Amino acid sequence: MRFYLLQIPYMASADELRRGLAGQPLPGADPERFSTMLERMTAQVVHAEEVGFSGVCWTEQHFQAEGVEVNTNPVLYGAHMAAHTTTMTVGQLGIPLPCRNPLQVAEDLAVLDHMTGGRTFCGFSRSNTPRYASVLGQHVGVGAATSDKSAADERNRALLKECFQIIRRAWTEDCFSYDGDVWKVPPADVPWQFPPTLDSGRGTRDGVLTEISVVPKPKQRPHPPLYSPFAFSMTTARFWAQEGVSLVSFVEDEEFLKTTKQVYAEEAASVGRLVPAGGGLAVGGHLLVQPTRSASEAYAERFRDLFAYAYDVTPYHVPLGRQLTGTGDDALRQLEHLQEELGVEEVFLWHHANCFDPGAELEAITEFGEKVIAKLGD
Repeated sequence: MRFYLLQIPYMASADELRRGLAGQPLPGADPERFSTMLERMTAQVVHAEEVGFSGVCWTEQHFQAEGVEVNTNPVLYGAHMAAHTTTMTVGQLGIPLPCRNPLQVAEDLAVLDHMTGGRTFCGFSRSNTPRYASVLGQHVGVGAATSDKSAADERNRALLKECFQIIRRAWTEDCFSYDGDVWKVPPADVPWQFPPTLDSGRGTRDGVLTEISVVPKPKQRPHPPLYSPFAFSMTTARFWAQEGVSLVSFVEDEEFLKTTKQVYAEEAASVGRLVPAGGGLAVGGHLLVQPTRSASEAYAERFRDLFAYAYDVTPYHVPLGRQLTGTGDDALRQLEHLQEELGVEEVFLWHHANCFDPGAELEAITEFGEKVIAKLGD
C-alpha cells in the first residue's frame, strides 16, 4: 500500500479558534504566523518521508484570514516540499478547476512536474467554498459546487469538465484548439503574424491564430497520475472513470465504497479502459493515532471538536468520515481489513499542521509510520 499525507495547515491553533477571534487581529494578517506554520509543515513532511510516506498533498483554499486550512497555493507548497525531500511525491487534492484558468493550471503543473523530477501527482475538484469560488470565478460566472442539481451547480460541473478536457489536451497535444460553451482556445479573430510561428506552419491561418501550444509538457508522459476527492455523486464518479482519474473517498460505508468501485469499473469499461486491481478508488482517513489509546482519544476529541466547529457547519457541512484512532496497531488492523475487503492500495491521511500540539502532530506521523507503513507500505 502507498500512503499520502493530506496536510491541513493552520495559522491559528485550535485553542485560539475555540476561544474566539472577536477583538483579536486576524491570524492571516500576520506574516510571522505564516512563517511558523511553514516551518512546522516542512518539519512534518521531512519526517513523513523518513517514516515511509509515499507522498504529500494539499487542498486549495483562498482568503482564509481566520487561519483555518491555509492552503493558498498547493503547487508552490509542492515545489517547496520537493526541495526538502528526495523520494516523496507532491500533489493537490485538489485544484478547483471551475474557477481557475485551465491553461495556467496546465502550465503550472507541468512546470512542477519538471521541477520535482517527475515526483508530481495532480488532483482536481469542483470547490465547495463560496467565498473564494465566487470571487475567483466571477470572470466565468461560476460559484461553489452545491450538489443540488441547481442551474448554478450544473454550471460548476460543466466548467469542471471543460477545464479538465482543456488541461488534458494541453498536456498531450503539440498544438490544439478547443471550442466549449465557456472557454474558446484560442478566442476568435486574434491576429498573429509572428515569423517563427509562420515558418513553423502551425497555429495560424491567414494571419489569424487558430491553435496554441502549452509549454512545457509534463515530464511524466502522458501526464502525472490524476486524482479527485469524492463524496457521494455517482455522476462525478462516472465522469472521472471515463477520464482515468482515481477517486479519493473519506466515506466510511464499505458497501457504498464497493458499489462505487463497481460503478467506476463499469463506466471505465464502457469507454475501453481497464481498471487494474486496487485501482480507481483510494480511501481517506483522519490521522489520529498516538502511542497509547488514551492519548489518541484525547487527541481525537480535540480534532472532533474543531471539525464540528470549522467543517460540519455552514457553508460546508462536511461529514466527518473515517477516523484512524487508537495506536498504530489499531490503525493497522483497520487498514488490513480495508485491503482485504476493498483491495485498497492507496490511502490519504488528513493531518493538521500547526493546529494542535506540535509534538502530538509529529507523534501521529511517527506512530503510523512505525506501526502501519513499516508493515503495509510498498
